[in-house]
Amino acid sequence: MATATTSSDVRFKPAAGRRVAAPEQGVLTMTNGRLSDGPSCEMDKLIVQIVGKDHSEQQQVLLLGSDGTRIYSPKSEVLERELFSSTLKVWDHIEGTHLHLQIATLEGEPIRLPLLSGTKVTPRQADAQFNQIVPVLPFVALPGSKTVDDMGTPVLARGGYVYVFYQEKLWRELEIHVSENGNTYHDIDVARYRQQSGFLAGERKATGQALEDIWLPALWNNRHVQTLQLCFSEIQLSAARLERLEKDAVSRDQRCTSPDLSGSKMRFTDLYKGKPDGKAMLDAFSGFDAKNPFAQALIAPIKATRLNLQYNAFPVSLAAPQRARQPGYERLLDHPARYLCDLSGQFPVESFREAKAFLAQAGRGVAVQDVRHLEMTAMADALLASLPVDDVAEPVDAGVLWEAQAGVVDVLDKARQRQVCGVLLDDACYRLRHLRQRVDTCQQLFALCARHAVLHPHHASALLVQQLV
Repeated sequence: MATATTSSDVRFKPAAGRRVAAPEQGVLTMTNGRLSDGPSCEMDKLIVQIVGKDHSEQQQVLLLGSDGTRIYSPKSEVLERELFSSTLKVWDHIEGTHLHLQIATLEGEPIRLPLLSGTKVTPRQADAQFNQIVPVLPFVALPGSKTVDDMGTPVLARGGYVYVFYQEKLWRELEIHVSENGNTYHDIDVARYRQQSGFLAGERKATGQALEDIWLPALWNNRHVQTLQLCFSEIQLSAARLERLEKDAVSRDQRCTSPDLSGSKMRFTDLYKGKPDGKAMLDAFSGFDAKNPFAQALIAPIKATRLNLQYNAFPVSLAAPQRARQPGYERLLDHPARYLCDLSGQFPVESFREAKAFLAQAGRGVAVQDVRHLEMTAMADALLASLPVDDVAEPVDAGVLWEAQAGVVDVLDKARQRQVCGVLLDDACYRLRHLRQRVDTCQQLFALCARHAVLHPHHASALLVQQLV
């Protein structure tokens, strides 16, 4: 019988002509004894690991011959694990072959993008393979507006465009479509718009089929892909802007993020298992009490996990259950993520009720201590509804915005089951608009408070005293 021990247990001399992994690679080696539970001995294989499971055929990894015409078919293996399932594509290694990513289109030929030239033999590993592709969903952090300590919980990116630069060139451009069922991603054939001097001016139309995720290279030959950069834009970048980003590495570094996309059961367990998830981040950040001297210490581990999301790919299961993005409505809220992560649809009703309760207590002279979750727009609308209606003004139904919304299913439900990953991108334009909207709401609220004060019978006397003081 044969036994299996790890390379750290024994030292042996391989047979002549046999390819074996170096001991530091952690591959099991065979001696006399029983069979091992670890990786099997394989000769001259090329293995590509695609993180997650139940992948569609709309994105495929192709192994092409040296002339680019012959396609070699792989064998597929599905590895089911609690936190890190994956699909392996296995070929007999052939010298001079190249890996490409093929993307299905709505019409015409599929889009083919280069992945790796000069493939090498890759020994099978017990966890993460030497070649790895990670399907990702683009997320953004969505903080509230009440404290600088709110780093935001991850939510799906809104409608716009995702740009992927690979090996210092624009590799993929995808348009994000948002629906009640979640986001889909549609490729633009970059090669069709590329010319020697840059890119063709004008609109670039998406022709790729609707994708549930975006496949990106993470590891080649056991080395991290260092040249992959991502950015989000609410509008399609111009040809001149794309040309500048390709030619100017400094501008590209400022505009893009370069997260570590590699994943493994060990890595995800160390970084995320048992750590605060998106729901915990939302509760901690939105409920942060700056007056509490112990608040910073309590929130420190949550901030640490949140920073890990910023620099690394993360399991989608970490994100809080959420509904589809509604940017116009979100900007009316101090805590938009609390609305998105309320699947019941009761957040508007509860916010308006809390605002009216606050005004009622304030009218009785009762100080309300906890106003962390109080929505300023809801309070402004409730205060406006309590004021007398001018003869020339049209009646305003202030409660329309605060009616209950329909309950929904988590838009990430399918992605959680498939165990794909997320990456956190920057959406600075949204943040600026959100904060500007909150400033405008505060100014409106001040004006309403002044109108409300005029109704007090002693307002004139109080105003005179204030002016004298």
